Amino acid sequence: MNQDQARKIITDWIKIEFGNFLEVREIKTVRKATGRVWTASIYCSAKEGDIFAGEIIINELGKLLNPIDTDKMIDALVMARTSNSTPPINPFEDTNNDDDFGSLSDDMDFSDLTGSKDILNDDDVDFDSAFDTDSIEELQTKANELIITGEQEKLMEARDILPRLLVNQEMRGQVLQQMAELEFLLGELDMGTRHLEGAAREYADMANLEGLAVVADLATQIMTDEQFEKSPIRSLFDHLRNRLRPLNILKDAPLFVGLGDEELFALEGLAKLVKIEPGDTVLKEGAIASEAFIIKSGTLSIRVEEPDGGIKIIRSSFPGDFIGESSIIGKYGATCTASVIGETFGELWQFDGQAMRLMGEEYPEILMRVESAKTLHQLDSFISMNESTESLDVSMRDKLLSCITGMARVPKGEVLNSSGDVPANVHLIVSGTIEYKIGDQVSRVYEADQFAGLRDTLHELPLEGNFISATDCLLVIMDTEKLKKIADKATPEVIAVLEKLE
Repeated sequence: MNQDQARKIITDWIKIEFGNFLEVREIKTVRKATGRVWTASIYCSAKEGDIFAGEIIINELGKLLNPIDTDKMIDALVMARTSNSTPPINPFEDTNNDDDFGSLSDDMDFSDLTGSKDILNDDDVDFDSAFDTDSIEELQTKANELIITGEQEKLMEARDILPRLLVNQEMRGQVLQQMAELEFLLGELDMGTRHLEGAAREYADMANLEGLAVVADLATQIMTDEQFEKSPIRSLFDHLRNRLRPLNILKDAPLFVGLGDEELFALEGLAKLVKIEPGDTVLKEGAIASEAFIIKSGTLSIRVEEPDGGIKIIRSSFPGDFIGESSIIGKYGATCTASVIGETFGELWQFDGQAMRLMGEEYPEILMRVESAKTLHQLDSFISMNESTESLDVSMRDKLLSCITGMARVPKGEVLNSSGDVPANVHLIVSGTIEYKIGDQVSRVYEADQFAGLRDTLHELPLEGNFISATDCLLVIMDTEKLKKIADKATPEVIAVLEKLE
């Protein structure tokens, strides 16, 4: 399923139900814990102008999750007729402050990486500059020319320009590195160090070992040996270097570790070794899923469609990583949920998805492992694309994913965490509803894509009430002890981001 296919299904349904009375306008890809859905805004043209009639959500199987009925449409029209001047409501504007996942935005807050001021709270900001039309290349050239002069006033001008280049995701490591070097020229070692650590995280996310090596070299020039050994730059460099080591044999892939000799022999018989080059498209989002891969050597980037139609890189994949699980466990006609692009020269073990599915009928352990991999990939995309958590680097997302202990179907009425205790588990709701009840009163309701019990766990607070499943639920269960360890070592900025998940 892709945006065009989703648009056609929704458009065809609307024509059958309402003729030409309604039409589909914007359609956006949204990442949820269950995977991708497409949200379409539906409008009716009238003399008052375009009237927003509602929104329709469609999942990857082509099922309409909340079709518009006649009553909803009439309510929208009556509201438009009775309110004389209000413009059509933007269906993607988040009007519910309690719903952290209602709206996905491309606006990023890099204050935790750069230490920069909030531009909206800066009395000295030049608002005219916010509307200039300089391209990224022109801004970069202008900044370089200012820095080359070495003059204090020019360096300060460059300091104002460089943060605007952070909108380009693939340039962030380079830009943050340049911002660090500029701060060192200005004598601001603490600020420069924070920028340098931000650059290291960006290079690590993009599997750019060469860039990370340059940052590490810069760090050794401003840090003592002891400071460098304890710095995140050193740990990121060592971690990335280890992750880039190629696999020798197929059974070394994490997905297959621990399988019996019979299963491994069968897998080796299916595997076909193929080479990749930088820029090769291994999988394309929305295309029919027919192949799966284990990376033997090299790196690939995982790219997904954003709600506004753009493309975002959510992580790099390394030797040993598995991609393409939809070809094995997806329904007939399942499509790739992300695009996978070669970033370096490398080799992949390629598997025919249908053949691996048939093998899984004989060896069900293989299918169970592929299912687990798919769940983790879906949750990674969900966390990466959420406006509250998209600023978290890959290493922190990996730590969160490592806290997952499994999934469970829970019947209505089950007590999940009891009053008087710190939550025994944190639950990410895939489907269904959880209530937090103090006595007989419902204090809060948690729905799909929300985390229940996370804030209390992070701060180790005993519950005043009980978390109870209000409906039959499908839940992802997260280990609280691991979450506490993450919280103990995390910065206040990261804790604040995690709290927004609840």
